[in-house]
Amino acid sequence: MPDPIPAPRTAADSRASALRTVLRTALRRLPPGTIPVGGGVCALALASYVYLAIAGRTLSVDAMAGLSVLWSLAFSVGTGLFLPLEQELTRVVAARRARGEGVGPLALRGVRISMSLLLLCLAGLGLFAGPLARQLFRGDRSLVWALGAALAGLSVVHISRGLLAGSGHFRAYGAQLGIDSVLRVVLALALSLAGVTAPLPFALLLSLAPLISVAAGIATTARTAQPGPAAGPTELRKGLAPLTFSTLLGQVLPNAPVVLAELMTSASMKSAGSALTAALLSAMIIVRLPIFAAVSVQPSVLSVLSRAYALGNRAAFRRQLLGATAGALLLGAAGLLLSGVLGPWLATTLFHTPRALGNGDFAVLSLATAGLLLALILSQGQLAMNRQRAQGTAWALGAAVFLGLALLPGSVMARLEASYSGGCWTVALVLGLGIARHLRRHPAGPVAEASAAKAGTVTV
Repeated sequence: MPDPIPAPRTAADSRASALRTVLRTALRRLPPGTIPVGGGVCALALASYVYLAIAGRTLSVDAMAGLSVLWSLAFSVGTGLFLPLEQELTRVVAARRARGEGVGPLALRGVRISMSLLLLCLAGLGLFAGPLARQLFRGDRSLVWALGAALAGLSVVHISRGLLAGSGHFRAYGAQLGIDSVLRVVLALALSLAGVTAPLPFALLLSLAPLISVAAGIATTARTAQPGPAAGPTELRKGLAPLTFSTLLGQVLPNAPVVLAELMTSASMKSAGSALTAALLSAMIIVRLPIFAAVSVQPSVLSVLSRAYALGNRAAFRRQLLGATAGALLLGAAGLLLSGVLGPWLATTLFHTPRALGNGDFAVLSLATAGLLLALILSQGQLAMNRQRAQGTAWALGAAVFLGLALLPGSVMARLEASYSGGCWTVALVLGLGIARHLRRHPAGPVAEASAAKAGTVTV
């Protein structure tokens, strides 16, 4: 029998085939690890929203204000101190891995540095527990110690993530984020259903969930720390201090408005201060939604940029950085549209917070967050070039602008919006100009054939 004649391709089939081709091409162009890490980061972002929504509907306004301040401090100070270790571990572990060297000595050094920073934080909290409780937590000292517990969780989780990202174990990285997400939501829901109305149990989840997630994947993390050459005197330590300084400022900028709102209003009008603090945290969580998408590619972007720059492939470095920058701008524009239109409704519906902010407030905060998003991506470029001091200078200038605008006369919300916007866009502008000038002054020389072959494998 003659073979059946295949049915002619329709226009719909052709469009579907073209769409699949475009999607496959787009996926191939993503940095390695983007999908598993991105999935984990999206899960953690969603979990953060659900966690805060459950807390907002369970706790009183005053209790939620205390949890809001604790949340902001934990993820500004804690992330600012321990994320640099993750980033530096990612960079140096990726470099050693490219040379075929073990990273065990680097892992031990990272643990020692992390524990030293944690002990300093805990000592400071113990020394100033009374003033901190009075000024930020309305006399509740238990939240000061919950803050210490949250810092302990972050100190452990960022070491683990740095080893996983630098070693290319992006699936394990994403799984750790996913476990943290599930635990945060399930345990918060259990507290709510049990009728818990004190902020302390909810605050302790910020340490319990990440620690369990690290324990669940400890075998994979341990396998990354294979024996290798002893860590050099400057390896991992060289740029850590300026990087910590810049990262700390980078975390303070988006979280400081919530803390400042509490400090500016609590002395004279506690009820209004509680409402503004809780509403502002909800607003900042909503407008920072694009940040979670950017964070999903940060570990892989840093790893790829570090490899390309170390191998002298400036073309791959530029293409990757320009692509990430373009993506950041598109995310910022989408966030501005979403928050400017639906921000107030989302805040009151999802988090059950007082309607203290309008559409204009959300639009301004979203525009400022677009600058922060761009600054975070450009910071990865500076870090990959091992220019931590230049990165720190940019964030210091942004912090100075933030503080200067916050001290100007005017209403509390107007000062917070102006300072947040000015600080974020100052950092983005200085970082961008610094990268462009450095690449002009240091063009890549001839790349050896072996290096060129390795650099050619980088996904850009």
